[in-house]
Amino acid sequence: MAGPDHLFAELHRRHPDVDLVLLPPEPPRTDPDEAATDADLADARWRTASALRGLWTWLAPDSPVEAEVRWSYAADDGWVRPLARVVEKRPDGGSLLLRLADELDSDGWDVARPDGGLPRVVAVLDGLRLVGSWAEPSGALVLQVEGDPSFVGRDRAAALVRPAGRDGEEG
Repeated sequence: MAGPDHLFAELHRRHPDVDLVLLPPEPPRTDPDEAATDADLADARWRTASALRGLWTWLAPDSPVEAEVRWSYAADDGWVRPLARVVEKRPDGGSLLLRLADELDSDGWDVARPDGGLPRVVAVLDGLRLVGSWAEPSGALVLQVEGDPSFVGRDRAAALVRPAGRDGEEG
């Protein structure tokens, strides 16, 4: 199996006019001295949910679908991030994504429209990351906003991140 160096060597061979810069991997995150407080977590969850709900209300004001808000594990052990998601089958999902991308761009989000595969929008603003996609065959429009990760420790992370069907808040 070829490694990443082989991949980039091949890319450079095919496109010698493109400058490639490979950065070293980021070192693992070190845990802070203190875990996020309940107030910190409530604020992060509210901010993430509010961002998605505001965008969804603007984009699909007549939709009966409510956003799901939960905690998910972040990349590092003991870290979680708030995640808000809405899924609705819509025949106009592609055009809604285009409208959303234009609106996000005009509101100061850093917007990308990745090529290939499903129509998608990826946008970042002030610690929030939005990913929107639409699958034409099924009509499924998915919008997801995730917030910055918070350190809570391994046990608290397990308590916050619950199996599907739970609301993600500590009991």
